[in-house]
Amino acid sequence: MPVRLATPSDEPAMASALASAFWNEPLWGIVILPHKNEYPEDVNRYWSDKLRKAWSKPNYRLLVSTVNVDGVEKVVGAAIWQRQGDDAGKQKVEDEWADVGKQN
Repeated sequence: MPVRLATPSDEPAMASALASAFWNEPLWGIVILPHKNEYPEDVNRYWSDKLRKAWSKPNYRLLVSTVNVDGVEKVVGAAIWQRQGDDAGKQKVEDEWADVGKQN
């Protein structure tokens, strides 16, 4: 299953994948979103907001895993990675950051 850097157009599929993955997870699915059954659309909204915040930070990378369905790429997984620390590795990650929200 290929993994690549996410793009803004992947956000809806990423939010949906994360919502499904963490629906019944004790922290995200029960404590943070206790009313998810009454307001299921809030779960995707929560993950979309989390993704957008991560995209705005130079030490974060958003990734997707994809499959090919009838010749069309489909996002089936998502990850939010954060490079922590204060070493040269973190600086390299931050130097390579590209603002996906920037209009050309």
